Amino acid sequence: MKKMIACAVASLALLASQSSLAQASASAHAGHSHGHSHGAADAKPAPPPSPEAEKAARELLAVMKYRDSTAASVRMLLQNLPMALMQSTHQELGKGKLGDEQKKAAMAKAEKDAPEAATKMGNALLGDNKMWDGLEKETATVFARHFKADELRQLAAFYKTPIGVKALQAFPQAMGEASMLGQKTIMPRLQQQIEKFAVEHAK
Repeated sequence: MKKMIACAVASLALLASQSSLAQASASAHAGHSHGHSHGAADAKPAPPPSPEAEKAARELLAVMKYRDSTAASVRMLLQNLPMALMQSTHQELGKGKLGDEQKKAAMAKAEKDAPEAATKMGNALLGDNKMWDGLEKETATVFARHFKADELRQLAAFYKTPIGVKALQAFPQAMGEASMLGQKTIMPRLQQQIEKFAVEHAK
């Protein structure tokens, strides 16, 4: 049972971090693509997961209600979309040659339009079934690479138990709170080092 719970925690952590890991990997690849082109060419691709593991992963995601939980997370992110639209508009205005009054008028219009625009963008994103189907398929492949078919079936069985159901409900919030704690602890220290570096190199 302990092993099963440990695997369950690992699967939830994998699910929660998949997006950020993918972005970090893409950024790292972009940043080093010029200097390591030969290394990338020589690297052997990971073998594809077995069809059995892929099938078990899809069944696990269904039990975990992956699409619903991911959509809920997206809805939370979308709450900040109007502000993001305003910030982006402000940055674009800073690149142009409009006068102060024109910029003020443009920002006022953006502030008025942002809520409705954000709602339309959010509805389009959440309603893009082709995108969600693709995302779910790719996520199943990720799980199938990290777990064997039998392990995935054990996880699915675990998430059908009362503690498994609770884990699915409570884990996202617990991870979010833990992430905030990490940022609160780590980021100020990192910021100090960044500022120290900048001051030393600006002399």
